[in-house]
Amino acid sequence: MLPESHVPTRFVEVEALPLSANGKPDRRKARELLAAAAERREPGAAKAAPPANPRSRKILDLYLAVLGEPASAEVDDTTDFIRLGLLPSHLKSVASRIRDELDVNLTPHQLLRCRNAGQVALLLRDQGR
Repeated sequence: MLPESHVPTRFVEVEALPLSANGKPDRRKARELLAAAAERREPGAAKAAPPANPRSRKILDLYLAVLGEPASAEVDDTTDFIRLGLLPSHLKSVASRIRDELDVNLTPHQLLRCRNAGQVALLLRDQGR
């Protein structure tokens, strides 16, 4: 059985998988295809709402800082981290920043299960933090 973080939530029909110069699947281009398909499906969709609570905003800001991405109106606490470019290799840095900024010890493995800032906030709440 696959962990929830590995179960696809969206499917896009394409003629062929985008490949990198060395013939491997190009994940960045695949993410761009998913984003373009979502935009076609929901043209003119409203901009993302700001996170519902300050903790979600702080968590989102920590992830964006690790990714080197600026905060924008299109990103909220329901935005999928993978869409933002999060890789498993980023999770150790995210866990360290959460520990430093929020005084909470989360492992990269725990963070791997969370798809967005809202889910991380729920994880913190469930841990009584």
